[in-house]
Amino acid sequence: MKRENILISIFLMLSLSIFAQEQPKLMIQSGYDSANDVLIITLVNSTNEAIYIRNDDGTGSSSLVLINFANMQGEKFPTGVRAFLKSVEPTKFVELSPRANTVFKFPLKNIRNSSPNVFDIAYVEGQCQVLYFVPSEKKPSTLIQKTFKFNAKSGPGE
Repeated sequence: MKRENILISIFLMLSLSIFAQEQPKLMIQSGYDSANDVLIITLVNSTNEAIYIRNDDGTGSSSLVLINFANMQGEKFPTGVRAFLKSVEPTKFVELSPRANTVFKFPLKNIRNSSPNVFDIAYVEGQCQVLYFVPSEKKPSTLIQKTFKFNAKSGPGE
């Protein structure tokens, strides 16, 4: 009986510690819409207040998406840096509403057409990094990263 009580106590303490772990404030999800040839990056704000992300300012130390196309031989074709935009006009900061998902779409056909020598694309890979801050917190900005890779349409002449 005593051993059972000890085991139950240990189990309860472990389960409580799992539930007590803090959920990330901001999560990055990535996907590919093959019907429209679009990379989709979703930023999920899990807090009860707005989060602000700082867009790339050319230094590479802020929020950006790096996209590379690759052919069947593994040759990679970098396409440059993409910023997070909610409108046509670039902004230094983008506000993410509390407890909401914000979707950013990157049409790969447009990116592919602006990149020379990009043909017969087998897959797309890249990295998304987000530098964000929560105004009510005293700590400085937080950087999170996610890499992605998926099969994609082959490009011109498809």
